[in-house]
Amino acid sequence: MEKDGGAAWHLDKRVNISLIFGLIAQAVAVGWWGSGITVRVARNEVEIAALDRQMEISKQAAQLVSERMARLEEQMRGQTVILERIEHLLSEQYDQRRNP
Repeated sequence: MEKDGGAAWHLDKRVNISLIFGLIAQAVAVGWWGSGITVRVARNEVEIAALDRQMEISKQAAQLVSERMARLEEQMRGQTVILERIEHLLSEQYDQRRNP
C-alpha cells in the first residue's frame, strides 16, 4: 500500500492540452505585463529625478530674478526722485523767465 503523500505528482490524461497552453500563455502574459510595469516605473523614477533637478534650478533662478527686480525697483525710485528734482528746477527756471 502506497501513501498519497509519497506519490509523485502527475497530470491526469483527462486534462485538455488547450487548458495547459492557455495557462502557460497567461503566465507568459502576466510576466510580460509585469516587466513592462517595471520598465515604466524605472523610467518614471528617472523622469521624476530630472524634474526635481529642474525645479531646484527654477527656484534658484526665480530667487535671482526676484533679487534683481528689487534692485531695479530701487533704482527706478532713485531715478524718479532725480527726475522730479529736474522737473522742479526746470519749472522754477521757466517761471523766472516768464515773470522777470
